[in-house]
Amino acid sequence: MCPVQTVTHVSGRSKLKKFQRKVEDVANRFVIHNNMCYGSGIMSSNDKTISFRADAEKIEALDSLAAAQERPRSYLINEAITNYIELHAYQDALVRKGLEEMRKGRVVSHEQVLKGLKRTGRARQ
Repeated sequence: MCPVQTVTHVSGRSKLKKFQRKVEDVANRFVIHNNMCYGSGIMSSNDKTISFRADAEKIEALDSLAAAQERPRSYLINEAITNYIELHAYQDALVRKGLEEMRKGRVVSHEQVLKGLKRTGRARQ
């Protein structure tokens, strides 16, 4: 949420200076672009900045989604990376489990699978 407030009156020179410093601080930390408010600040020690190339159409689609969800582009990119990592970690775990089962001799031949499918009526003709 962008910290924008409406100010009607500030009295006193010291209060005015203090208010101006707050406005400058906010202006230095937030940018409004295409009706989106982007905040900047110190990244946590775990955050890293990366750069990559993508087709203009993908970036436009990403920006449209970000605007529709009222999220910054980087949020959606982080979500996509998380989903990719989780999916591939899951698939990798399944492959490793299958290889372990194969090493233990727990396998079913192709012919046995076809027999089972024919018995249930799900075999391709």
